[in-house]
Amino acid sequence: ASLDVDAVLISGTGLPSLAALPRLNAAGGPPAISSNLALAWALTEILAGRGGSPASIAAWLKPDAPWVARLAARYPRAVG
Repeated sequence: ASLDVDAVLISGTGLPSLAALPRLNAAGGPPAISSNLALAWALTEILAGRGGSPASIAAWLKPDAPWVARLAARYPRAVG
């Protein structure tokens, strides 16, 4: 079933919510993001001196985003 939404917010702030994001975003539905991921993205944009355009978060939502590889290296069973 298709959802008529712009995005899905996962309000959990722990590792289980981060581990679910690559799978959800690979499924082809609306983009899924957690509050922790949004905060990390925003801080990275601020520290880099960028304005944080909504388009810049697209790279963070890809299943092969660099943070996913770091999560898998640290917690191999979390991302599978």
